[in-house]
Amino acid sequence: MFRMGILGVGKIAVNAMMPAFAHSTQTELCALATRSESKAEQLKKDCSVEKCYSSYESLLEDDAIDGVYIGLPNHLHKDWTVRCLEAKKHVLCDKPLTMNLEEAVEIQHAAEQSGKVVMEAFMYRFHPQHDCVREIMQSGELGRIRSLECRFHYFLEDGANFRLRPEMGGGGLWDVGCYGIDSARYLLGEEPVSCAGTWHLNDQGVDDFCFFTLHFTNGRVASVSCGMRQPGVDTYRVNGDLGSICVPHAYIPKSGCAAHVGVTTSKSSRELSVPETNQYARELDAFAQACAGNVDCGRVDNGLRNMTILCAVRQACVSGQVEKVREVTPE
Repeated sequence: MFRMGILGVGKIAVNAMMPAFAHSTQTELCALATRSESKAEQLKKDCSVEKCYSSYESLLEDDAIDGVYIGLPNHLHKDWTVRCLEAKKHVLCDKPLTMNLEEAVEIQHAAEQSGKVVMEAFMYRFHPQHDCVREIMQSGELGRIRSLECRFHYFLEDGANFRLRPEMGGGGLWDVGCYGIDSARYLLGEEPVSCAGTWHLNDQGVDDFCFFTLHFTNGRVASVSCGMRQPGVDTYRVNGDLGSICVPHAYIPKSGCAAHVGVTTSKSSRELSVPETNQYARELDAFAQACAGNVDCGRVDNGLRNMTILCAVRQACVSGQVEKVREVTPE
């Protein structure tokens, strides 16, 4: 089994990643690390994890750990990813990979020097409902694909949350807009060449609403609406000349029930049911496979490309102009 540790015991780590190990066939959770000694002691009582460290450094020094999931706030991603790589650990890092493009390039260089895998944690990619969508897109049933519409919003009630602090990488674009960027690239199978956008900055100086468009060379466009001050929604729609596909719970499927994909054409409409899947567990298995060299989903290039587009969108929101997306050539 591929032995893993978790840095940071926030909401996603505790409520999503930790339970996922019970459904993973290739990974084992062996250690947790927090900076609080009292929290470490409480974790030892509450969790069935073998080791609970009161410092991140202690986990990195553990030779029994093969890979690390980083569930820390955004501003800590780069430093701890690099430190994990220097400690010869593979890294599954929560999205977004970094705070800016320079940090992403630094991680790329550290990954190359270490020979270890860095994978940006977009768990939604591993739900089979998206395989279903891509198969329909490739079948020609929708005709020529013209556009993709993504919406990811939630209402953030916790005023102390790091997502409201700009120095910690807060804001809706960084937190959930990145899903629209990644899914546009994933579904359309190409990179955008330019973008335009607008946002609203709250009193803390972070965007609580953002709308942007990604433009592709063949005339296709992806539009993304995201933010932290609207009722929860996470959906996308693929539009073609002959029909469309709607995925109503694209990024966070409802627990305890099957996922549903709606297909509408001029001739018919139908709803496809996809069995419930723990996408976090499938992500863990894919990560282990990437670290073993068996699949190619563990390349740091994906995170670098996402960050390049995120930075271009942010610049477009600031400038009010259409901005070019820098071309990324893997080194």
